[in-house]
Amino acid sequence: SVAPSRTRIPTAKLADELSQARLAIAREDLVGAVRHLSAAAMIDRDNTTVLEIAEQLVHRLVEEADAVTEWGRWTEAEQHLERARRIAMRFGIETTLIDSTARRHAAMERFSIVGPDETAAILAAVGKRVVVTLADRNRRSGRILGLAGAFIIVWFLLRRKKARREA
Repeated sequence: SVAPSRTRIPTAKLADELSQARLAIAREDLVGAVRHLSAAAMIDRDNTTVLEIAEQLVHRLVEEADAVTEWGRWTEAEQHLERARRIAMRFGIETTLIDSTARRHAAMERFSIVGPDETAAILAAVGKRVVVTLADRNRRSGRILGLAGAFIIVWFLLRRKKARREA
């Protein structure tokens, strides 16, 4: 009989961690996916499936970074990109997507979503550009001038349609 090798990879544990990583990605639990991917990499870092899941996780983290910028959650977006970069570097994955997303985020106008009852945040935003969503779901752009009691004073920018010149 052949004695088992000391270098034998515990395939059942690897398969379980890979399965858990896939399930976590499907549930949008990216933190859990990173944890299971790391555990799988400790068993066999060069496994093809480990590398595929790492690439998938990098893409999902970049997508999530984009998604949270729509809500003004800039710090969270940066954390997702940094996590994606660490995974990419660890597994030798190209970082072009991460780099281009980080540059695009850096060029975006930063904003915060503020409710009408958040007076301190509104006062801090005096003079800044604002996009107001009205009750009818139309949006208007302007600048916050200040507060007057319970009212937010906004200078709305009028958009005039340019008349076509007849030749």
